[in-house]
Amino acid sequence: MSAEKIRTIAVFALALGLLLAFAVIRPLDQHGVAETKFWNQKFTAPAEFDIVAAGDSRILHGIDGTAFKEAGLGSCLNFGFRGTGLNADYLQSAQDRLSEQGKRILVLGITPNNFTPNSAVSSGFTQKRDDVKASKYSAPAWYGDIERRMQPAKLAEISRFARGRKNPRQETLHLGGWSEAAHNKPDEDYALRYYKVRFDNNAVQPQRIDDACQFLKTSIENGVRVFAFKPPVSESMTQLENEKSGFDYADFIDKFSQVGGVWIDVDAAKFKTYDGSHLESASAREFSQWLAVTIKSRVQEGD
Repeated sequence: MSAEKIRTIAVFALALGLLLAFAVIRPLDQHGVAETKFWNQKFTAPAEFDIVAAGDSRILHGIDGTAFKEAGLGSCLNFGFRGTGLNADYLQSAQDRLSEQGKRILVLGITPNNFTPNSAVSSGFTQKRDDVKASKYSAPAWYGDIERRMQPAKLAEISRFARGRKNPRQETLHLGGWSEAAHNKPDEDYALRYYKVRFDNNAVQPQRIDDACQFLKTSIENGVRVFAFKPPVSESMTQLENEKSGFDYADFIDKFSQVGGVWIDVDAAKFKTYDGSHLESASAREFSQWLAVTIKSRVQEGD
């Protein structure tokens, strides 16, 4: 064997060894079930849920479905996706997860983003649905950390690793669809920089609100109970969205109530976000428990 071949093999072996070493010792910022399994089960789980919680990332990170079961309401699927809009396509998919023999409760987290043009064109819902259609397998639950360690590292991760630091944001994926988020350096103004431009040429369109309410009217007439609320955010985030989005909560609540929906008022000051937009882990659990008990009482009252 020539010296050149020996050097090539040695370099390859060294690179492979370094890659494997990095995969073994790299600090993970995502935990829980395998990501492919997490997203796949949102679409492929049998339609056997009593409750489906739907909405954008504020639902994805904010609703722990086990709270509904503990409250005696039944099984709950968190069907939240980043940036999704409440259009008929998405709402139908959420409703399709409900059991025909169950309580058939749809819980909606209402945000201005839900009714913008961009949310209807491209969102986590459409992206993950396409990924699931293209997927050839569903990873077993134990495969989660292996899958994460073998994924290509992002530049930010490599930079943190080189400096001996961990990502301050830790995410845990749960069967049931909840993406639990914890942050050791919360900053309630962090997300404002993104929302300051989110509604530029992307303001809420009233027709999208009317279309959603019309869909929900049909659902309610067919026996689905629909509850809705504004997910807790920081006061500064509320002010920004009120100023820039073009969304009027009072107007939406009026239209939603007219078609038979039940609105739930939330005291946002009782719950904490890690970035102004998404609930941190402990508050998400607390909020989910409060919401489950509140909805149970409304169901018992006949709403």
